[in-house]
Amino acid sequence: MTNPDAIVDLSEAVPGAPKMGARDRKKAATMRRLQQVALDLFDERGFDNVTIEEVAEAARVSPRTVYRYFGTKDYLVLRDEYDEQILTLAPALMESGDVFTALSRAIEVAADSNLMSREDQLAQRRTKLWLETPSLKAAGYLLVDETSHRLAEIVAASDHNDLDFDAAYVVCSAAVMALVASIENWHRNGNDGDLLAVVADALQLVRPAWSS
Repeated sequence: MTNPDAIVDLSEAVPGAPKMGARDRKKAATMRRLQQVALDLFDERGFDNVTIEEVAEAARVSPRTVYRYFGTKDYLVLRDEYDEQILTLAPALMESGDVFTALSRAIEVAADSNLMSREDQLAQRRTKLWLETPSLKAAGYLLVDETSHRLAEIVAASDHNDLDFDAAYVVCSAAVMALVASIENWHRNGNDGDLLAVVADALQLVRPAWSS
């Protein structure tokens, strides 16, 4: 039986991608545990009524540990242990030379790793908090912009396309916002359907606008 708390190494499905080391796995496992503790408190008392110090106390760690892994209380909801994995895989995924193909491939990797069947309930809880808490929704869009910038740097540095940073930022922003819009649709529709399939469909919907 698969351990639902086990960390999935997405790099195993991407040739040439750096594999997770023991330190990476320990960090990911710690992030997962802290997030689960935080979500339990947020669900019980409301996001605005819980402090990082209270999350740390419930998780039996120091507040400094929570800050080290997540940085802010907002990121306890908005980020997870797979964010850095995906960004680390991005250069190898960019071998396709196309932003949308690379993102579609990332979704396939998550699906092949059976990630969402393990994470579905967690995704629903996080999405509900994100979209129904005004301060979190605002922070989420700042994270979207940060992610678009980081992806644009990777795309602009790739030898497989001729986009400079400005052009890459436009394309990456469009792609990431398509993902965000699809997640909002999924939540508004009562979490109906497989989230990865919903996200994949959204990418294909906007992709023709960026085809050469």
